[in-house]
Amino acid sequence: MSDGEIHGTPAIVGRLAEMTLEDALAMAQAFEASAALFFRALAERLAPDVRALALELAEEEERHGALLRQLAADPDLQSHLRQSVRSPASTPTFQSFLTPVALADRPDEDALLDYARAREEIAREHYGYLAELAAPGPLQDLLRYLEREEQRHADDLSRRWGELFSVL
Repeated sequence: MSDGEIHGTPAIVGRLAEMTLEDALAMAQAFEASAALFFRALAERLAPDVRALALELAEEEERHGALLRQLAADPDLQSHLRQSVRSPASTPTFQSFLTPVALADRPDEDALLDYARAREEIAREHYGYLAELAAPGPLQDLLRYLEREEQRHADDLSRRWGELFSVL
């Protein structure tokens, strides 16, 4: 996904009261691409012992984006994707993470951890809400999977960060 596609979602998020599931998937694709870019940029600025964690997260976010693109292209789901749903309360915050923060050359590691965990937490919340709105089937299954994955990312970040920096 190009940088232009990541930032090309204002029409979607401008309709915060209601959206289609197709809109939600497009926003989720942009979020996952943004997360991958964030973690790759972060890896370039971290010490080697922490770099691996950031790169792993970037690769997982890229896989999530691929799953979302695959689902959005599934012809059997087109009628479901046109379903209009109430926009999740998490949408404005989720949307705010579409543009990753600018990273300093020597970023404050604790601030980065907080930001990274916040990304994962809002994604978990947003995907969970969307899963509640989706009809049972492949779309709902994927959204539940992504909800669990984002929770696992947040947990892994906290655990591995604690191991690396002896944080309790």
